[in-house]
Amino acid sequence: MNMPRLDEKNKMLHSQVAKRIREQLESGAIGAGEKLETENGLARKFGVSRPTIRQALSELQQEGYIDRIHGKGTFVSGKINSGELNHRQEKNIYMIVPHFSGNFIGRIAAGVQEVILERGYHLTLYATNDQIEKEQAFIKELIARRADGLIIHHTKAHYYNPAIFELYQKNIPIVMTGRYYRYLDTSFVVADNYRGTYEAISYLIGLGHRHIGLVCKKPTIETSQEDRIRGFLDALSDHNIVIQRNLLFTDLNDERSVYFVEQDENLEKRVQEQLKKFIESSPEMTAVFASNGLIAASIIKTAKQCGRSVGSDLSVLGFDNDSFFASLDPALTTIDWPTFEIGRRAAQIMIEQIENPGIGTRKEYLPTKLIIRESCANVNG
Repeated sequence: MNMPRLDEKNKMLHSQVAKRIREQLESGAIGAGEKLETENGLARKFGVSRPTIRQALSELQQEGYIDRIHGKGTFVSGKINSGELNHRQEKNIYMIVPHFSGNFIGRIAAGVQEVILERGYHLTLYATNDQIEKEQAFIKELIARRADGLIIHHTKAHYYNPAIFELYQKNIPIVMTGRYYRYLDTSFVVADNYRGTYEAISYLIGLGHRHIGLVCKKPTIETSQEDRIRGFLDALSDHNIVIQRNLLFTDLNDERSVYFVEQDENLEKRVQEQLKKFIESSPEMTAVFASNGLIAASIIKTAKQCGRSVGSDLSVLGFDNDSFFASLDPALTTIDWPTFEIGRRAAQIMIEQIENPGIGTRKEYLPTKLIIRESCANVNG
């Protein structure tokens, strides 16, 4: 086997070596039953250390490509010609999402699918129904199946899913969409939540608003919400506007999912009860930013019950751009994020990482767009 030398410093080096040998075996360049070179010989050809070769051979042995016989050497498995390993010829990418329904996830998945099918890969989609236990089980299954890669819009939780770290340790490429694990060095494609919020709050300030409220759910590990809160606070600070803590409602108890248009009426009622107390205790507030569109829609409904006129004496701004937001009364001014393009870019990055294991991770923030409607107005009318 005449193989190019590899960079010994690469942390995924043994997997690259295994991939090169695997390709030789699957191509038929080395037949079933043939003996491979010694570990020292392979190390010289690849320009790597013997421990790296040993790791690569161990990986191939676990996959059934080779048999290692003590005292005799390493031999190509008879399964190569039997067809038992044909599944390795298929290029399988998996995608895990919280739900199948909903415009946001649907558009992301559609973007992923378009690229995957164009490139001849096979896509399998799983939904966790917002249950991290299901997410863990799916990932364990993907590891057992030796998936080529995983695109994941991870389930919301108060802790990182340990199964994702196990996947990472197995050197299976991961691309996260929509949100990501801040302390895991893996690829992701997300909306630029910080910049989008910063510019939207600057828009409100340009309309003359100085008493701007914030409403969001209780903090979790969700990076999208963290970045939106930072964008909100930095915009006020950079415009020399004092942050009024009584206008920050950052622990809204809201169990609804932004991925469903149809919501539980009891959950909606509990959210409105909390918002009513906040709005009534903040008469000086002339504008309010909600960290997602569902909360913004609830603020519009609740504000009317409190005697506030949305789009007149109270401006309401949201994040996300579901189609029904345009039909609210008044129509919601909101921040739109490029869901379809996020899916397309995630798929492109995934394929790049499968075909070029040494390229490293990609971390991309795609621009958002402010959709201006009737829910926001000049502070002086």
